[in-house]
Amino acid sequence: MIKLKSGKQVTFDYYVRFISLLEALDEINKKSEELNISLDNDKWIKPIAIQKYMDERYESIKHDLTVELTLGI
Repeated sequence: MIKLKSGKQVTFDYYVRFISLLEALDEINKKSEELNISLDNDKWIKPIAIQKYMDERYESIKHDLTVELTLGI
């Protein structure tokens, strides 16, 4: 279990999935700025692509977070 600043506890897998979602959104934001695309409407939302990104990054993020938690970073 991971304890959040709010005091709520979530499972490690939930936390990893949330971090992968944040990373996906960050990548979308960077690419939209690079291509000068506005995110003001919701036409850019591609749930399947976001899910695929999250699935591909899950194991890497899980490993990285496990190492960071082990080292106390």
